Amino acid sequence: MKAGRVRFVADSRTYQRRRPRSVISVLLALLVTGCGGYMAKTDGLRKALGTSAPNDALAEANKALGVDKAEALPRKPNADTPLLLVERATILQALGRYKESSRDFQIADKQLDVLDLTDDATGKLAKYLFSDDATIYKAAPYEKLLLNTVNMINYLARGESSGAMVEARRFLVNRRYLERITDNRAKSMLALGSYLCGIAFEMGGEPQQAIRHYGDALDAGGVPVLSETVASLMSRKRVQDGRFAGLRTAKNEEPVSDIGYVLVIVQAGMTPYKIPERLPIGAAIVASSDPNRRGALSPADQRRAQRFALKGVLKWVNYPKLVRGISRGTQVSADVEGQRLLAGVAFDAGVAAKTHHDEYKAGMIAAAIVRLLTRAIAGGIGEAAGKKLTNSGIAGLLIGLAVEGAMTAADTPDTRSWVTLPRRFWLAYGHLNAGEHLVRVRVGNQARMRKIAIKPGQISVVNVSDIR
Repeated sequence: MKAGRVRFVADSRTYQRRRPRSVISVLLALLVTGCGGYMAKTDGLRKALGTSAPNDALAEANKALGVDKAEALPRKPNADTPLLLVERATILQALGRYKESSRDFQIADKQLDVLDLTDDATGKLAKYLFSDDATIYKAAPYEKLLLNTVNMINYLARGESSGAMVEARRFLVNRRYLERITDNRAKSMLALGSYLCGIAFEMGGEPQQAIRHYGDALDAGGVPVLSETVASLMSRKRVQDGRFAGLRTAKNEEPVSDIGYVLVIVQAGMTPYKIPERLPIGAAIVASSDPNRRGALSPADQRRAQRFALKGVLKWVNYPKLVRGISRGTQVSADVEGQRLLAGVAFDAGVAAKTHHDEYKAGMIAAAIVRLLTRAIAGGIGEAAGKKLTNSGIAGLLIGLAVEGAMTAADTPDTRSWVTLPRRFWLAYGHLNAGEHLVRVRVGNQARMRKIAIKPGQISVVNVSDIR
């Protein structure tokens, strides 16, 4: 959404004759350039998926992409297309359409840039990354890592170890890059991805590689089922990693020939998302002026904003506020024919989203102020401009205030984020006799049944992500 530059009538006599129509024209010119932004564009698909209606969500995603079916790609991609493909991929995964989901994730992964969090870039962050939704979306580090992680689930659920290992290698590339640009702040995000990398390589018959990834997951804080997974691998394959020396217990018995393993992945809830928030200019200046916060308002912009505020020309700014998504708490469980599987939360994307947003809140508010100041100055908004054109200070002030109000109302901040991203990732793990079994997963008061075939010494992966 962009507010256009205001063009006043140069001849003051002409203006005197057409004053009412001109004022209306100015207001309309500003308002029609506004748009609902990404939040409005994805509201339907977010609500549909949030009510566990993935088919409706898919229809809304196709509509947002400008296509009539999930197999189609937009003919005229725009700045939102990569992120919308991520949304559709997430919905397709919830529907069990893993192959199509992988395609959308991979296309988006090649196009999405990642938000650079190094300190020397913060000066540009406020003015560009958070104030222009016409540019290609720059994913937050947790989103970029989870994109590869979630796509790994597509391959694991299909039993395609080769594809899962390829995606695991992509995860490693992004992990190394993000570790460099975030000063190790991405470490807490790595446990789930590293664990699934281990599952991918174990499924692909590379146990030594698998245990190394499990060790990386341990270094990042671990996941609830890590010890059981590693213990079963070590007993079957005799692999070693010094980070798991303490696991050499009585559990490491000789493997039973007709035993296989099941990993259940539950993606529940929906992560927080952004909406436009109106903030009084005084509060906005205070919130964005802390020099210790990323992208804070410069002293020069502070003074300029205060002058506009004192004149009454700017009263409000809009910035992307984070609001709570859907949280399912701890009401998740998995069992196989009455046998409860060990389960727990492996990653909370809601915490990651809030941490990232809080870190950049001052910068986003600063961007909103700079955006309006730039447009006001470039468009000649204010009492002086109005007086020059009308020979009336009062009329000029009224015009300035009216245009400022329209400009603020039309101004939509960048509300883009991965809105269909699950809030929490749960893992459940257990061993079962070879053969067919029925897995029951409960999320809140809803349940899903999945039939699986267990093979001796192998891992079967079940994904449930359609209950939000």
